[in-house]
Amino acid sequence: MNTSHRASSFLVFLSIAGLAVGGCLALASFAHASVGPSVTVSVHNGSNVVVTTAPIGTALSASTTVASSTASTAPTGTVNFNLFNNTTCVGTPTTQSGVALVNGSAQSATTTLGASGLSYTVHYNGDASTTVADSQCVAVVPTSSSVSVSTTLSASSVLTGSSVFDGATLSGVTNTAGGTVNYKVYTDSACTLGVQNAGTVTVANATVPNSSSLVFGTAGTYYWQVVYSGDAQNAAATSTCGSEVLTVTTTPVTPPTGTGSISGTVFNDLNKDYALTAGEPGILGFTINLYSGTSNSGAVVATATTNASGVYTFPNLAFGTYYVEEVNMGSWQQTTSDASVTVSSASPTGVLNFANASSTSKTTKSPKGHAYGYWKNFFTGHFDFFGRKDDDKWSKVTKPVTPTPPVQTPVKRHGWHW
Repeated sequence: MNTSHRASSFLVFLSIAGLAVGGCLALASFAHASVGPSVTVSVHNGSNVVVTTAPIGTALSASTTVASSTASTAPTGTVNFNLFNNTTCVGTPTTQSGVALVNGSAQSATTTLGASGLSYTVHYNGDASTTVADSQCVAVVPTSSSVSVSTTLSASSVLTGSSVFDGATLSGVTNTAGGTVNYKVYTDSACTLGVQNAGTVTVANATVPNSSSLVFGTAGTYYWQVVYSGDAQNAAATSTCGSEVLTVTTTPVTPPTGTGSISGTVFNDLNKDYALTAGEPGILGFTINLYSGTSNSGAVVATATTNASGVYTFPNLAFGTYYVEEVNMGSWQQTTSDASVTVSSASPTGVLNFANASSTSKTTKSPKGHAYGYWKNFFTGHFDFFGRKDDDKWSKVTKPVTPTPPVQTPVKRHGWHW
């Protein structure tokens, strides 16, 4: 054999052998290299059902599986469960560390779903043949079916002309609750009548803006109600009608104070002479209104009630002109007028009496006729009667009256006989 040929053959053999050995070494090295596993996470409720949404307050836990596509056995070692109180795995988590894998799986401790939701990531700590790895973020979005609305009025009792607004707070909702809230006001406790709209506002992150302000110009009782629309994670809700009641009362006008006074007596004018005379009793319980000015067109500034002697008093009045008004009562018929009274430094005390007659008292009817109607004092001592005589025809009769009634005698409706 040619020695050079043998030498060449030997070198070829060694080259092939070296290639073979090198290949085996490379394969061996590949077979023992660390392999990155997959880490999957899911969240379960108490029935071991995988959930991505759940009602607030639900007990939940996370489970994880660590798997390798190249290893002949399941990865071993431990995992760390990272729990976030939001749905984005952002921020500082609560970590449950060193939970051992059993056949490549592990389960976290139980937690309760809050209004902000929760999310998990899992970190695998690796083993001798498998590298460390992390899972994707898995979240559970909270829902609510037990939403309630509480409300707070800016005031519960106001005077006419005042403005009032309402505020609302949602309970049992998620931290990201949206939707709208509508405020309404009613005049009945069933929230069906006299509705006024106080505005619709947009809810953002469970925060509800206040209503519009409403001005209440009429005295009465008003009932507010709030309606929440709900959203994808939160149920709708309505506040209870009658849970917030607004009372509106008439604005009192306080007369300016001073040293003046107005008083008088409401009496039974037994002799029909319009003047308070001896033996004519006062009448208990009449209401007397006091106005500022010369008429009753404004607001009542004070009210008095007659005592057992029929006396009323408005003390501590500033000097000026006031209008005094008797409020009709029961079977009594006022026979002298309401009138204005002026108090001043020269005359600090004003007096105005009110004559009344019982409408149940009887008079004797003259055979000449019977007239009913309006009468006026024309400051002449005469009165005009528009009445009906025995011929059943209406006519005007002018008669002198003695004594002449006082000047303040008003236009009144009475029955007269002659």
